[in-house]
Amino acid sequence: MSVQISGTTVIDDNKGLQNLAGIENLAQTFSSVTGTVTLNLSLYNVFYIAPAGAITISISNAPSSNKSRVIVLHIYNGGSYSITWPGDWKWAGGTTPTLGTGTSVDIIVATMVDATNWRAMRSQSHSS
Repeated sequence: MSVQISGTTVIDDNKGLQNLAGIENLAQTFSSVTGTVTLNLSLYNVFYIAPAGAITISISNAPSSNKSRVIVLHIYNGGSYSITWPGDWKWAGGTTPTLGTGTSVDIIVATMVDATNWRAMRSQSHSS
């Protein structure tokens, strides 16, 4: 069985990768951002966020209740600023993670489990 993105086969029946040019367009970058950061899930599933002050993460265009979604956030120097996460995000271990500062990059993975609930975790933290 092949895997397609927007009608283009990216993994063929022999599990070979192909037609990957342009797949980076599935990511959105927010540079030196403050205020509300809206993650538009109808357009992207990977987000690069570099706050320059306090931010509030919000979600738009989440799938219906019969579908799921996985999103990945790469947050640069996120521990230097206040980040308000969506209220329907439940964090692994029950606690919002402490993000790194300076040249650190934290990778957050969130999965929508139904129309209103997300499970989130800090997957990795490293220096860029």
